[in-house]
Amino acid sequence: MKKIDVIVLVDNQGGQGRLLAEHGWALLVRSPGAQVLFDTGQSSLVLANARAMDIDLCGLDAVVISHGHYDHTGGLRAVMDTAPQAKIFCHAEALSPRFSRQSNRMMKAVGMSEILAKTLTTGNDAHRMVQVEQLTEIADNIWVTGPIPRINDFEDADGTFYFDSEGLRPDPVNDDQALCVRTAAGMVVVLGCGHAGLVNTLQYVHEQFPGIPIDTVIGGMHIKDNHTARLERTVNVLRALAVHRIVPSHCTGASVLARLTKVLQQRCETCQVGKQWFFSAAG
Repeated sequence: MKKIDVIVLVDNQGGQGRLLAEHGWALLVRSPGAQVLFDTGQSSLVLANARAMDIDLCGLDAVVISHGHYDHTGGLRAVMDTAPQAKIFCHAEALSPRFSRQSNRMMKAVGMSEILAKTLTTGNDAHRMVQVEQLTEIADNIWVTGPIPRINDFEDADGTFYFDSEGLRPDPVNDDQALCVRTAAGMVVVLGCGHAGLVNTLQYVHEQFPGIPIDTVIGGMHIKDNHTARLERTVNVLRALAVHRIVPSHCTGASVLARLTKVLQQRCETCQVGKQWFFSAAG
């Protein structure tokens, strides 16, 4: 039986030995037909952690960017130089300037490097970029969702993101997208931050792949610690969809993780750099 392995290369929680952490997210999918990197963390740490695990990223076929924030795109230049043949799959808005209002009311630039965005748009690397506007198959049994319809009134992107440093143009993070990997057990859904909403994302995947169960959900869930009502409704959907495994990571609030663990028990797993899962490939 052919295997698919899924490996966390960057997360807020460090791993064993030389596996280091940063505020960021990167995950590698190795399937029989392709190697796909989902996000790149905020620095070249993604390469260092890969080397520490004896993983060679030179042969990457694709890099998928979940959305255009620095903690998901900061290592992209280093990854592109390491794997010059890899295509870059992202939404056009991922290349836009982005800002976030901090707790002290100051605005912070949180977008992709301006230099990198320019080279992907009109520069030497423009030929490598694939703009994703809808569900797109990037390799056998691997898809990127494209923008996710926002149909639930209890989920929002956050309300603190903007396209300008003055905070006049709200940014709903419409470029947010997820990765879907079909395995023999069902779909593995990988989130970046889940700005589109975990429930919106899973319902969209369920609609796009009718009859295929959602086996595993891994990634950042961006549910704030004080979002009690939203969390309870999210848990109800996870139960209804009979998700076998859920692995909150990166931007998931501490109390949210605790609640998910309490309610879902053994179905909820902690995440850290170096965590790895093996799946049988779909027939």
